[in-house]
Amino acid sequence: MIKKTILIVISVFMFSGITFAATQASFEGKIKGANCIVNKGVCPEERSDPRLALEREFVLVVPSGDYYFMPNISRSIKADFFNKPVRITGDLRGQIIHVSIIEEKINDTYLEVWNWKKIQQKLNRG
Repeated sequence: MIKKTILIVISVFMFSGITFAATQASFEGKIKGANCIVNKGVCPEERSDPRLALEREFVLVVPSGDYYFMPNISRSIKADFFNKPVRITGDLRGQIIHVSIIEEKINDTYLEVWNWKKIQQKLNRG
């Protein structure tokens, strides 16, 4: 199962740069475990679920059921927002989003919780 997921991720990475041009996009959805979404398995629904530790990668799942990999975000950040309503903005190439902004939905309002440009500015200052 894990080997199949890894092969799918590698294939998406290999072909995404060749066949798709990047476009800026925003998607609302939830971050879920890639293995359970790609392989249609039983997905953990809470952070306390022990199956969450078995997930090596996470994807953004939108209401239509489509999912997007986020390779430039660390596993720990994706796990922090596991199964929470989020809005992800970034460059879209096929099923891959190079994330620039993560916003968490709290009480019908989106709050920015991660911004790549702001992180870069802080790194460049010191």
